[in-house]
Amino acid sequence: MNLTIKQLEYFVQIAKSENISIAASELNITQPALSAALQKIEQDLAIQLFDRSGGRLALNNAGKLLLPRIERLLFSYTRVLTSAQKIALNNDGPLNVSVSSSPWTFLIKTALSRDPRFVIYSSNHYPQPDQLIPAECDAALLYHYLPLPENEAYQVEEVMVIPGICSAMSATINASDTNQSDFYLPASCQQLLMPAEELVMGIKEIKEFLTTQELSLNDYTINQLTCFDQLAASCLNPCNLGILPGNKKLWQNIYGNSLQFKNLIAYDNLRLSISLVSSKELNEEKRNTLKDLIQQKKLSF
Repeated sequence: MNLTIKQLEYFVQIAKSENISIAASELNITQPALSAALQKIEQDLAIQLFDRSGGRLALNNAGKLLLPRIERLLFSYTRVLTSAQKIALNNDGPLNVSVSSSPWTFLIKTALSRDPRFVIYSSNHYPQPDQLIPAECDAALLYHYLPLPENEAYQVEEVMVIPGICSAMSATINASDTNQSDFYLPASCQQLLMPAEELVMGIKEIKEFLTTQELSLNDYTINQLTCFDQLAASCLNPCNLGILPGNKKLWQNIYGNSLQFKNLIAYDNLRLSISLVSSKELNEEKRNTLKDLIQQKKLSF
């Protein structure tokens, strides 16, 4: 069997669209041509990948197993092409850097955005063993409580460590409205807000610990937000309690008295790492330029 890259791209688009007509339109080919291509793919693999129901095509179990593997294969193919282009250009052009918005990287992100040597991407990419940083980027600042997956294609350097975790809530809530626990949980709390797993690697484990062991919040709605600013702003609502990486002093410096913050003593030993992850194919001079700028603008804790 000899599947082409084009056939794999067809399969992924059909899987996302769940409709031949829509997928054909996205791929800019005719519907009969795409139907024939799908039939050829399934024939070559000797397996059916979709369940047909009217005009809808839904991945069956075999298709669901193959989809992430094919997506990783296409990603690797794209990286090969990108690497070849960079080699041909001798790494000319600006450096693409992924930096999520956060209190700790605000100065870094601002400095990078003003420097023509860099192009900033805001991405909620979750590190995968075979893809630590977004495909379109040469480097990224990643937040993680857990060690990043090992991959020889990347260079990983820790640049900041953020101690502790704190809770955040509306300034209108009185102490008498809380259960007086270390977590300072308002009796009126209807929703617990946390950073999304895609934003902070390891937050899933913290969430599970909070819900199952500490707060028994099984009856509460847990909402994960993909932006720290959005998370903090949502805590202005008296029905929301936020869990934020870092101690209360850091957040008070930003939001002043508009929110109440309380350090979670049980989590004093936790450390959020911010690491610079870059492709080993990256020009060493450019990597050092990026590292120097980060060192100049990073916060100390």
